[in-house]
Amino acid sequence: MLILGQNGDVMVNVERHQCFSIYQLGDYEHGKEMEKRFRILAWYGSGEDDCWGIGDYATEDRAKEVLREIWEKYAQYLHRKGGPAILKGSVDVPEEFWVLPKVYEMPKE
Repeated sequence: MLILGQNGDVMVNVERHQCFSIYQLGDYEHGKEMEKRFRILAWYGSGEDDCWGIGDYATEDRAKEVLREIWEKYAQYLHRKGGPAILKGSVDVPEEFWVLPKVYEMPKE
């Protein structure tokens, strides 16, 4: 599944990422006071910089809601490699006709 980042500046492939998590950003950014925000990170490695920030939200509860929406969207799709039919007597179906496109756009708020 592909996820388009909140600002439209990054797209991540869920199958290539190890983890999605919520990180609380501090009160200061570049020496400027900011409101606390909660960022959803898509991790592709184990280093501290091996992640993409894909969305910022005002509360931790909202960030958790968005993670749940991603999880629910991903769970909506069936997947089966093309090849032998699942049911006896049915026709083999190529994968491109079986797998629906999986996309999710991060909500602005």
